[in-house]
Amino acid sequence: MRHACVVALVVVTFGIAAPPARAGNNPTDADQVLAVVNAGGGTFREVGDGYRLVLTDVVSRPVWFSDSPARAVGSLAVDELVDVFFSGDDDPNAALEVFGEPGAGDVVVVELSNPRHRRGSSRLVLDARVLMQDEVATSALGAHAERATSRAPTRFGAAALYIDDATCLFGDGGAGGSGGAGGADPGTGGDGGVLDTC
Repeated sequence: MRHACVVALVVVTFGIAAPPARAGNNPTDADQVLAVVNAGGGTFREVGDGYRLVLTDVVSRPVWFSDSPARAVGSLAVDELVDVFFSGDDDPNAALEVFGEPGAGDVVVVELSNPRHRRGSSRLVLDARVLMQDEVATSALGAHAERATSRAPTRFGAAALYIDDATCLFGDGGAGGSGGAGGADPGTGGDGGVLDTC
């Protein structure tokens, strides 16, 4: 139930009324594609000039969704999400919102890089640089800017990481074969679709 609530929060937060996904309702290179990674907890610690974000108990298939005109939704395996959002020249921005104690209510907006995830693991590690409000005010994460703090608690409870924006294009079948085109074999492509440019 917690994960369903978080997905609903994504729709409200970004002002996107995402309808149920249907065949052919996939994002293109003109659409903004965002993702939400739900986690049971994690840590946010200073390392050198930046931070290391560690998410634990990460859901196996984070949700992605796009804005208009496609307004598509679907899911990706964590490995696929890393390929989609971290394969371009620009590092993605993200908002980490904490729901569970400790740290409930905290929001930090960051630039992410160097994702580390072992296949089958529920742990996702990323390097992070904290962004200032004026760096995100005009982006899809702008809704979080007013509540953002300069740093997250060192250790936090249940949280959601909203990642903006996909650097890959999706193929005709949608992301990882799930949701966007109702693929029959999630995560493997085939009739469910492939990632076009990763």
